[in-house]
Amino acid sequence: MLHKWVPCLLAAGWMFAAFAQQSNNPVPVARKALDLLLAGKYRDLWLMCDDRMQQTLSEVILRAQIGPMVNGFGKPENIGEPQVQEVQNITVVVFPIHFSRADMNVIL
Repeated sequence: MLHKWVPCLLAAGWMFAAFAQQSNNPVPVARKALDLLLAGKYRDLWLMCDDRMQQTLSEVILRAQIGPMVNGFGKPENIGEPQVQEVQNITVVVFPIHFSRADMNVIL
């Protein structure tokens, strides 16, 4: 079974951690962001971002680069239990996802 890490969706880097910083429990916020990403609701996902994220990661990049990359993994068949971790002093949420073509850990 192929197992890969998608560090902050490869293109977003540390910026997606801003979702987790919005509340004491980062899991619900990160899960909402993940659901929007998987549903292709890039505008709604982008609107969740803080100003710094919006300036760095445009809706166009979400739609034209990150969306097709995630869609290339196939249909998400199972989303595992999220794990909250600290990465360079930033709280992130790791979602293990079994897609039809690959297994990925998506970090938000």
